[in-house]
Amino acid sequence: MKKITKTILKIAVIGTMLASAYLLGTTRTETVIETQKVIEMVEVIPDGYIGLNEAIPLEDVACWFMDGYDYPCFELKDVATQYNADNTRSYADILETLPDHTAEFQENFIDMRMVDDFVATENGLHLYFEDGTGHYIEID
Repeated sequence: MKKITKTILKIAVIGTMLASAYLLGTTRTETVIETQKVIEMVEVIPDGYIGLNEAIPLEDVACWFMDGYDYPCFELKDVATQYNADNTRSYADILETLPDHTAEFQENFIDMRMVDDFVATENGLHLYFEDGTGHYIEID
């Protein structure tokens, strides 16, 4: 009987110590509150940035075409005089006055992403495409 009483007393003391430790830990510590500031991202244009209407005056554009990636490309009339004028016309206004070479470009365009294999010869280059077709480029 004495042994059972000691065991019950040990369990009661350990339980009391655990309960006291829990209560001391929860009542004596501060709740940590973290605040986070929301920072608004603002795009800063660098000092060296040159706007399109300042870089190449649109009057100096000679023609345009759509490349193989459907991106408009512009050819200049004279690269020596590309910085003489400031112009604020839109691309649509410029394109109306210029010859469109898109059809000619697409006729001569080879999409190098579709080349599966090639053979270089003394007189030219054979390109073989993924769809089984080929193209020969003769070197002058």
